[in-house]
Amino acid sequence: MVKGQLTRTISSSVFFGELYALMWNMRWLMLFILILIIVDMWYGVSKSIKRGEEFRKSRCVKRFLLKCGDYICLLILGAVLGKAIGEPLGVSALVVSVIVVLIGCLAELESIKSNYCETKGIHKDINVFKLLLVLIGFKSRELEKAIEESITDKKKDNEYDK
Repeated sequence: MVKGQLTRTISSSVFFGELYALMWNMRWLMLFILILIIVDMWYGVSKSIKRGEEFRKSRCVKRFLLKCGDYICLLILGAVLGKAIGEPLGVSALVVSVIVVLIGCLAELESIKSNYCETKGIHKDINVFKLLLVLIGFKSRELEKAIEESITDKKKDNEYDK
């Protein structure tokens, strides 16, 4: 009995040690998330005041804590996905976790943008997700072009070798 309990204790210590190490590596991402939540709360309160809506501190604190909990869940989900799926495929668990959390951060940025624009009276709609897709598409076109140029250069080099 004692040997089985010791094995379970060591196993759980290793498990939580790995989880702690992942969280420690993402400490700056957690600070970034906290800043995003605070900025969203700031502009959300400003929007409510501008609209003349009733502002309740308890609701603000409750939403702040719920968002913090949501992001902690995203961090843990990303870490588990990274360990379970990413690492067997050769992708770092940290990278998978950061990608999962950044998807959540995009939603937070969309909320910040919406609150900010309404507070400042800006009515043009800029979609953060579409902007990201354009940037990714732009980068992939540059990458594709660079690959094509390197292939063409190698073909030229091979012609000179003959």
